Amino acid sequence: MHKFYLPFIFLLLSTVTMNAQVSVHASAGVPDSIYTTLKGAFDAINAGTHQGVIKISITGSTTETSTAKLNASGGTSNYITIEIRPTVVCTLRGNLPSAMIDLNGADSVIIDGRINDTDTTRSLTISNIHSSLTVRSSTIRFINGAKGNTVRYCNIEGSGQTKESGNIVLAEAAVNTSLNNSYNVIDHNEIRPANNRGMLYGILGRFVLQNLGSNYYNTISNNLIHGFYNYNTTSFDIPFTAGIYLTYHEGFLTVSGNSIYQTDTIKQSQYFMYLEPVANWNINKDNYIGGSAPHAGGHPAYYSGNNISVTGIYDASGSDRNRGQVDGNVVTNFKILSSTGNVGFTGMVFNRTNDLIGALEKNVVGSVSDTGVISVQCAGCTYMNITGVLLSNLYRGSHSALRLKNMEVGGISAVAPLSNASVAGIVKDNGSDTVIIENCIVSQFAVNADSGAVYGLALNHGNYQSVFCRNNTVSNLNSTINIQGIYSLLLNSAGAFTANTIIEDNQVYGLYNNGTIKGSVRGILSENLPGTGSVLSVYLNNTIRRNTIYDLYTTSTNAATIVTGIENTNMFYQYYYVDSNSIHSLHNPAAYSGTQYSPAVQGISARGPRKAPVRIRGNIIYDLENTATPVAYVAGITCLHNGDANVLQVQKNRIYDLRTPLATSGIVSGVLLNGAYGAGSFTVQNNMISLAPDKTEVYGINLLQISTAVSSYYNSVWIGGTGAGSNISAAFRKSRFTGATVTSVDNIYYNTRTGGTGNHYALVNQRAVPAQEWILSDYNDLYSVNPATVGLWYNKPLSFEVFKDSSNMDQHSISVPVSFVDATSADLHLTSGNSALVAGTSSVPVTDDYDGDPRHAIPTIGADELEEMMSLRKEEGKDSVVIYPNPTHDFLAVNIAGNALLSVYDAQGRKMFDKVAVSKTVVDVQKLVPGMYLLMIRTSTGVSAKWFIKQ
Repeated sequence: MHKFYLPFIFLLLSTVTMNAQVSVHASAGVPDSIYTTLKGAFDAINAGTHQGVIKISITGSTTETSTAKLNASGGTSNYITIEIRPTVVCTLRGNLPSAMIDLNGADSVIIDGRINDTDTTRSLTISNIHSSLTVRSSTIRFINGAKGNTVRYCNIEGSGQTKESGNIVLAEAAVNTSLNNSYNVIDHNEIRPANNRGMLYGILGRFVLQNLGSNYYNTISNNLIHGFYNYNTTSFDIPFTAGIYLTYHEGFLTVSGNSIYQTDTIKQSQYFMYLEPVANWNINKDNYIGGSAPHAGGHPAYYSGNNISVTGIYDASGSDRNRGQVDGNVVTNFKILSSTGNVGFTGMVFNRTNDLIGALEKNVVGSVSDTGVISVQCAGCTYMNITGVLLSNLYRGSHSALRLKNMEVGGISAVAPLSNASVAGIVKDNGSDTVIIENCIVSQFAVNADSGAVYGLALNHGNYQSVFCRNNTVSNLNSTINIQGIYSLLLNSAGAFTANTIIEDNQVYGLYNNGTIKGSVRGILSENLPGTGSVLSVYLNNTIRRNTIYDLYTTSTNAATIVTGIENTNMFYQYYYVDSNSIHSLHNPAAYSGTQYSPAVQGISARGPRKAPVRIRGNIIYDLENTATPVAYVAGITCLHNGDANVLQVQKNRIYDLRTPLATSGIVSGVLLNGAYGAGSFTVQNNMISLAPDKTEVYGINLLQISTAVSSYYNSVWIGGTGAGSNISAAFRKSRFTGATVTSVDNIYYNTRTGGTGNHYALVNQRAVPAQEWILSDYNDLYSVNPATVGLWYNKPLSFEVFKDSSNMDQHSISVPVSFVDATSADLHLTSGNSALVAGTSSVPVTDDYDGDPRHAIPTIGADELEEMMSLRKEEGKDSVVIYPNPTHDFLAVNIAGNALLSVYDAQGRKMFDKVAVSKTVVDVQKLVPGMYLLMIRTSTGVSAKWFIKQ
């Protein structure tokens, strides 16, 4: 009888051994045992059967029928470390409406999917195929203070379909907020869906139970994550799907070296990486987003359907005062084919504060060398929004700043011919924190849309926010709609509001509009869109300096099309400075509807509010072309100023080669000045302007529209070339439209233009009563190649001598030829042999020349100061008019031979009062506010002027 049962017992024992795929070896307690499931091994450890250092070998695939829960060491359990490793290629499989492996407060557990430490092959697959739409499930969960655990080199599969489901879940403490899941490492795993059904989240960290606890110092590195999507598209409670989704109970987080991609065509909106950890130091680096293979390789990540929106990286890591790290991330290789509705793509979103993004290594969206690596197409969409990088909602506080450095955005192709489109490289959204954007590159855009705009850098300002945009490159943006290289925008809000922007040392070039209907191109644009707030207390201040802007082109012939290097349409600011920029190679075929008041091509276009100073200084502007026919308009600098409280200053600019090659009429202006509402004060000094276009009217300094006062000092203006028809030209023009008082001293107005039936003048005053506002003109060199047309006085061409008699001005002016270094390129420095020009007056408020060299006591006329010649010095005592004391508090004594009419003007050219003088006269200036004033002395022998200071 015993012999009969013995083989059966041996067979039974053999069967149990063969199905025992989990082998446990422990340094304490029961040393060795085998189990059929991982749950069986964990239950034994929890019961204290195996203790100390524990090694678990997976010798074959298992089917887990319930959660394998490992508790913390303590109580009945007593372990130091636990290592789980396969010995063969195998799978732990389950179909559980919960976590399949639950590290419930467990510490020092290593799940390593390699057969040995030298492998890089993932031989262990952990798979939970449960896909209920109502019950949360996960493959591996960290909960209740699981610390110091590692999951590496495994295939992690799951198909959880509720918003609390994920292949790997970093959960929270169920009761005790001190139980944080911390110092865990998820490394070198492939995280993918099970049963060919999409997983909602590859790695999920969020409140799903009690909203208790926070997870700290966890590392997610070098994982491959793909196949995340909601396969049940009728489920509306899923906010979005993501490869990595970590919410605000994570902190001190490291996410690095991961590749997140899609192998299937996706038909829904989603994020690839969503990080919203708590306000602590966090690292996000070297991750690859996009494509269908690791490192954003393979074919593009494909999307199709309606209303598709995709975001690569969303990082809302508030850093307080401990700076984190964002380096080396790449988002690229996407193709979105949407049908209708709205379509959107955002490469990276940063809501990080007090941080430096790109400190050690550049981050990349798309490619600045390849085209179309991010492609968005939507034949029937009504709206398209594509943003490479978005800096959003930066409201941490007055001590916070976000610095974006070394970012590259490019290779974006967008086709939505019916859409209103917004396509931008880098966008800074509203906020109050200081933002610095530097050393970034935006390039290689191709956009076809119906309306909207393309932006290289878009700076939207928040209240009391300072924004620095410097050393960036924006290039090769192609579009059928408006293009703005750098865009500074203020959206008004209620209450007082002030924002400051410094845009400096940037390069903007290769902006091409290839549309036929619409498409203005602007290198740098500042704009204000009024809202419901009080615009009188809402300000956007801009300093724009040392930028290089060139090669801006449009093919549009629409009358609304304009091409500008730097443009400001914002009327609400406390200051606006445009200094030391280089602007050239601007081209436009359109005859802009703004005509002569706002030309189709402008190097710099600036508007000025009533009470804010504007300065345009040290800019080089050349090669501007409007090919419209038959009328064309071009201006080097256009100013619209409606204020008298502060003078709009145009200083030390160099302007040349402005062209209208196909037009038979129109105007080319070096500096175009327009007032508004009966106001507008300007000072134009030390500029070098050379203009020689074909055919059209040409004016070096053009006072076009009604304004208040214009002062012109030490400018050198050369007009050359060949005219046609009845078009006239002048180095200086006061049009019939402006009643501005004019002060013109120490200028070279030089005209060698010939051709046509129109005359070519040094100076033109087309007012019906030209002497009425002609306050002071003297010590100028007024020269025309035709001696009979030195000046136009209303409608009469005059020679130099007759002009002086008619105007009762320019008694000390001269009319002599000048030798310039290179007139065609506006290098209007003087060569030797120009000693006749050392005949100016120092009684003007200018102390240096174009190059910053000091003016001498007897200065040189024009923008370039020659070396002082001893033989031409004049002793101050020989002056026929002496005023003192200067400066003065109350009274000004004027010593003059004979009778005179004394007139006092302020620095804006407004007459304060007249006084008749007889020999020595005392002028009461007590009622004048402190400042600089001009005293005009008119005698029977001529007109002279003296500046004095009222203290």
